[in-house]
Amino acid sequence: MARLRLRQLLVERDKLALAIIQIEDRFAASYVIVRPRDTTPLIGVVALEQMGYRVDPATGKLVKRLPLML
Repeated sequence: MARLRLRQLLVERDKLALAIIQIEDRFAASYVIVRPRDTTPLIGVVALEQMGYRVDPATGKLVKRLPLML
C-alpha cells in the first residue's frame, strides 16, 4: 500500500523524464524527477556510476574511475 501512495504522490507532484546529464567531460542518460525550481538538485548513484564516478565518503568529493557499461 505504501508503494501505491508513493507512486500517486509522484504522479501528482512531480514528473518523470529522461535526461542527458553531463559532469565535466562525461555524459549519461538517466531518468530524473523534475522538481520545482526552488528545490535542491540530486543525482543518483546509478547516474554517477554510468559516468564513471563515485563519491568518496571521507571527503564527499567525486572520484573519477572507469565508466559502468550498462
